[in-house]
Amino acid sequence: MIKKPSGNGTIYGFAEYILTFVRFNIGTKLIFFIIGIALWFNINLQKEFETTVNIPIIMSNIQQGKTLLNSIPEEARVKIRSKGRYLITSGLNKDIFFEIDASSLPDSSTFRLSNDFFVNTSGKELEPLFIFYPQEVVIQFDNYETRKVPIILNTQFTLAPGYLTSGKFMTNPDSVTITGPQSKVRKINQIFSVKSLDKDLTKDYSKKIHLLLRESSSVKYSQQTVEVYQQIVRKGVNSFKAPVRILNKPENTSILIDPIAIDINVIGPVNELQNIGADDFIVTADASELDNTTNKISLKVSTTVNIEWNCATTEVRAIRY
Repeated sequence: MIKKPSGNGTIYGFAEYILTFVRFNIGTKLIFFIIGIALWFNINLQKEFETTVNIPIIMSNIQQGKTLLNSIPEEARVKIRSKGRYLITSGLNKDIFFEIDASSLPDSSTFRLSNDFFVNTSGKELEPLFIFYPQEVVIQFDNYETRKVPIILNTQFTLAPGYLTSGKFMTNPDSVTITGPQSKVRKINQIFSVKSLDKDLTKDYSKKIHLLLRESSSVKYSQQTVEVYQQIVRKGVNSFKAPVRILNKPENTSILIDPIAIDINVIGPVNELQNIGADDFIVTADASELDNTTNKISLKVSTTVNIEWNCATTEVRAIRY
């Protein structure tokens, strides 16, 4: 005769089976461990906790034509209370802040920060308990002003032997727009660059240079740096002959001059020399200035060329017939 297991025995057997299965199965152990951790977190995150956080301070409704003379603290150090699941939410500070309405504030005042100015747009239960810092905010307003001032460069460079500059020295920009409190902006008449020195350059001078800016928490600058550029090329020589023109020649008189053309040497950047020739120089001999003793006329040379040039001939011999 077979004896049937009782109800208690069946339950005991099932529990023993589960215990044996878990004891010898690592995967099952891990699953139960994770479930336990999740349950523990869920229970604890429902509890209320206190913590200290930084909460932004913003100024709204500043009167038109006014601006802060000095910046106010960007954040307040505050103790808050909330459920654990809210406190670990990322980006919390984007939804909570202290807001100071400046629409009716005088030009100078001391503002006491309190929970009355706490704004919570997160939809979460958050309660500020105590403000550690700042408990008071000094607020001063001034007229808003915009001003443009020149940039003064403090930069130098030297060239390697055999090299010259070509074209204009370029600065971009050449001025800075300043905005901020009138009393501060009007004290700034120019902006200097940091000191920069480069030696023995053989290629174009191109650089971004930082500007020396005064206190900038309430004063804003349109530029933090300035770009400078100067083309640098090799030095060359271009030689050519320029014809001599006779001026004020008497009627019914012929004049022969020697030489009829003079050598001109132009020294400068090679990229500019190729565009300079005899047509850029006017060489004249005034017949009315003929020296009858030496039979010579002094030469005059005029040109619009603004780089170095020279000519060895200063006079011509003239024969009248």
